[in-house]
Amino acid sequence: MKMKKIKYLSFSLLFVAMVIGCSKDYTHPIFLPNGNPSNLPSITNDNPNLECEDLNLGCTLTESSGKIDYYAGSAGDEGWAGIIHWWTDDGIELNWETTDGSTVRMAVIVKGGPSAIVYFGGCTAACVQSNGTVPLTAPIGPSGKPYGLSNFSFCWSLCEPGKVVALKGWLSTPAGNLHFVSDGNLLFSDQTGYWCEALGYNVPSTTFDVILASSPFTKIGEASITALGVVTLDLDEGYEADYVRFFVGTAAALDAQGDANGWCPDYSNLWTLIDY
Repeated sequence: MKMKKIKYLSFSLLFVAMVIGCSKDYTHPIFLPNGNPSNLPSITNDNPNLECEDLNLGCTLTESSGKIDYYAGSAGDEGWAGIIHWWTDDGIELNWETTDGSTVRMAVIVKGGPSAIVYFGGCTAACVQSNGTVPLTAPIGPSGKPYGLSNFSFCWSLCEPGKVVALKGWLSTPAGNLHFVSDGNLLFSDQTGYWCEALGYNVPSTTFDVILASSPFTKIGEASITALGVVTLDLDEGYEADYVRFFVGTAAALDAQGDANGWCPDYSNLWTLIDY
């Protein structure tokens, strides 16, 4: 087992948590710009299927997931809409986060029962990376509890692109030299048979799996990389890295490397070598 920590260049990454309430009593408010409900369509039985384009928030949110229908009932489920990852553990509370650490200005429309509810922090509120501790639910029903999720929409504008991290390297085995990469969000899954097919990116400071870069993509350890470039690599017993390179930057920059190279990203460019 091997641990390695390397100090890299100085990056800054601002994580902003939206903490509006931590109660689970479902008495949270509808968030309206400047507290003025006249800026929104009527949230009543007459208009239960609001869409992003129906909202007049006083500022423009440029991106929309479109209406996402929820069918899983009480079972947990998850999905992705652009840079937004959403999930629910119980079919009642909806959560979201950006997949690449970007901060966004977000409005969320949640439908359940006969009506919808809009969550919005306001046009001048701090940009966020997730819903934080706010339980996003459909309106409250006659039981005093929220209706189950029926459908929902995410409406957002990008504030600051987030930094992501990725890792790749070589190791020697009796069967030959093998690539290993960070598991995570995929950008190059169409490059079947090449090392970058399995390359995934992650948000800084999260622990991610390290896998062999060829099928069946065996997990061989774990790693984490901070936005400041501190790398912790913990390979399973029997695996010894010959060299490691890591990436800290935006997902768009990583994707552009692949586009410029015609297939996998050029890991000699913008990737930092850890000398083992």
